[in-house]
Amino acid sequence: MKLYDFQEQDLKELINNKDKALIAYEMGLGKTYLSLNYLKYIFNTNGYYLIVTPLYLQMYWKDKIKEVLNRSCFINSDNVNSPGIYLLNYAKLKIKILKDHTYLRPWDLIIADEANYIKNPRTKRFRAFKKLHEKNLIKRILLLTGTPMQNNVTELWSLLYLSGIDNITYYQFIELFAKKIKAPWGYKIIGLKNKKLLIKALKTIMIRRLRKDVAPSLPPKVFEIIKMDCPSEENLIRMKLNGISSIANLDFDIPNRKLTVFHS
Repeated sequence: MKLYDFQEQDLKELINNKDKALIAYEMGLGKTYLSLNYLKYIFNTNGYYLIVTPLYLQMYWKDKIKEVLNRSCFINSDNVNSPGIYLLNYAKLKIKILKDHTYLRPWDLIIADEANYIKNPRTKRFRAFKKLHEKNLIKRILLLTGTPMQNNVTELWSLLYLSGIDNITYYQFIELFAKKIKAPWGYKIIGLKNKKLLIKALKTIMIRRLRKDVAPSLPPKVFEIIKMDCPSEENLIRMKLNGISSIANLDFDIPNRKLTVFHS
């Protein structure tokens, strides 16, 4: 698939200026194709590349890897024995990094799809990425998300940290950028402060594209509710025994980029 002009422009930006970036395209604008074309550009047969996705997107990524790079990949492999592209879901990532350490090794590139899955620094998913980062095992990283901030500004810290702005702690980030009020349990985030400084930091690592700016001819998104009959308990058991479905196991889950904080 040929890249659009804006994707070609962003690919050049990644190649020339950003080895760690947050790709924040609005949904449907081609984050997957952009990141895989970047992988295609840097690909070396002796390299190790890791793509982390939600479980339900793994087969989609497998197909796109074949389409863009004409290569196969290792899916949820227990070990990393050979150079190549490894495709892993977030649930497996926690085990492979934090428990058995089989994926705790240098990576030439990590692509994290639906990076909002690691926005909470208290989760094992984020801790797995943080461990790789702290041990300097990530040469390049692309974080893909259409919604870099869903609820409040604190969700940006983990993405900034993994993108190279890592000299500010989570709590320093809150003090610097979050408006908060006292609450019975501690404090409640109610807004954003120091917006210009945050935007300045984001511009060093984020590539943001909106449909209305780059693809105005596309029709608007349509959300449709499709009602389905709930399978009976008997059918659920039969589906599980036949290996058709296992609902219980579904997983729906920049040079010197440093943010300097001056204290009075």
